[in-house]
Amino acid sequence: MEDRASADEQLPFVSFDMGKAGMTTGFSNLFDSPGEAAVAGVELLQMHSSGDFGALEDCDRQANLVALHSSPPGRLLSRYLIGEKKTPVYVITEHDRSSTLVLLSSEY
Repeated sequence: MEDRASADEQLPFVSFDMGKAGMTTGFSNLFDSPGEAAVAGVELLQMHSSGDFGALEDCDRQANLVALHSSPPGRLLSRYLIGEKKTPVYVITEHDRSSTLVLLSSEY
């Protein structure tokens, strides 16, 4: 009999609805202009929605795959290190897929 961890590793990525997307003021303030923040935010949202969950621990990556296949679905988390300072930024899609937020790790 296969243990749960082995079974979870075989779960494929499936696309998901992100709901209403937004970003926090903290994330926006990392950039010189609102336009630059919007471009960066969209890029992170695209990565997140394509299954590139960024700099996550394996257990968090596995939790995302389980969340995609569970009923009801679970929350999805991505973590990216951006800019020269490698500032940690999270992208979180709520379990009900109503919204996705780009925020600083300090705002989590």
